[in-house]
Amino acid sequence: MMAKSAAHLLLVAIVIVTGVFFLISSWSLYHHHAFTEYNTNAISVALSTSTFHTDSNSLSTTNIKLLRNQPHSELLAFNNTNEKDIFYSNVGMNYNMARATEAMIPLWSCHSSHNENNSNNNKYTNSTSATIQQKLAFVHIFKTAGSTIRFIFEQYSKEKCIGQGWALMTRCSHATAASIQSGTAWNPCHLKEIVDRQGNHIKQPNDTTVTNELLSQNVNMFGGHIQLGSGDYLEHSNVRYMTFLRHPLSKLASAAAFTYQRDFGRPENIQVIVDKIKTQVRERMAAGQYSNGFFSYLMTPDQRAVAPRPTTGRGWLEHVDIVKRNLVHYNVVCGLVENMPQSFEILAHILDSEQSLQSFFTTALEFMTPIGDTTMNGTSQSGRQQPGMILNKSEFSTTHVLEELKKEEEFFELLIEHVKYEQMIYDFGVNMHNLQYSAIYS
Repeated sequence: MMAKSAAHLLLVAIVIVTGVFFLISSWSLYHHHAFTEYNTNAISVALSTSTFHTDSNSLSTTNIKLLRNQPHSELLAFNNTNEKDIFYSNVGMNYNMARATEAMIPLWSCHSSHNENNSNNNKYTNSTSATIQQKLAFVHIFKTAGSTIRFIFEQYSKEKCIGQGWALMTRCSHATAASIQSGTAWNPCHLKEIVDRQGNHIKQPNDTTVTNELLSQNVNMFGGHIQLGSGDYLEHSNVRYMTFLRHPLSKLASAAAFTYQRDFGRPENIQVIVDKIKTQVRERMAAGQYSNGFFSYLMTPDQRAVAPRPTTGRGWLEHVDIVKRNLVHYNVVCGLVENMPQSFEILAHILDSEQSLQSFFTTALEFMTPIGDTTMNGTSQSGRQQPGMILNKSEFSTTHVLEELKKEEEFFELLIEHVKYEQMIYDFGVNMHNLQYSAIYS
């Protein structure tokens, strides 16, 4: 009897030990799986387990501290080895009139700049002045009237404000942070053309590289499809950034028409463009991809080097917050395609401190038609020929494309959903633009 009881107790003990071992193994397997799953998308998972208010305009301090404690390469953005906060986590997103007034301080005097800058060596590659220079960097976001604005900068530096210089770069939207910081050539960026300080317009060979030295010493204005913050490493320079924003729906429609014509030639009718947009948006939304045209330009090279592509709603909201903080941190001058008259007043104010070039900017504006009403042959819908100022090459107006898209209500709702994160950035930029315009007359 006692032998049977001992055997029974032994059996129970074995069952208990086995159960405990199973529980420990299961917990370890779950922990390993959870950690592995976390590491595949560290930021999104971390945010999903912390307090994130989707109706808030800010990324909470709690989230940032949580992310900093995670040992994953994707989180270098929040735990940079040199302890530089490249995401400006302490920058608020409440843009105010004081900041707008700072953004509207004129950059220079055109009357005095010619003599001062021409005291340097005549060859534009040999200027050696160590004086801190004010510079303007134009961030050209795709399909935001940037080609027209670049043309204005070229004419301004060549004829109206000789001495400031202008450099136009190409293939710069993916210039790496490492190459910009190195002080050598921006990779894969190239210099397309330059207006030197004597007003000479010089076309460049396709292999002409862009360097910090070239930009810091030889021009006070530069731009193209560059990223915000690209000029942060120029020596003896105080760089102010400017960009133009466009309503996300209009930008998307314009981009679709432009890329179709570039890749396939002139479309037979507007329905071809409409069908292309519907197909692309449906495919992208099925894959969880939202419109992200602003992010490529309004995140800095440092940020893009470490930030993973968002895959969740919280991840997209985090990227929106990053862009908003960038706009405030850099106090970016914001033009609006939908409000060119005010945008040109802002441009004239910061580039013409003595108000001596009003006729130049007024004439430039008069030659422009609303971007949405511009066709590929440079005529407005009224048929008036544009003398080279409108460089938008879309076959059909974005207004007409959007009118066609609105006819299918279910799809149009999907389209609005597709651009909603860009819409948040656009609305924030509109507020900045309005405050900056008001600051001119305050």
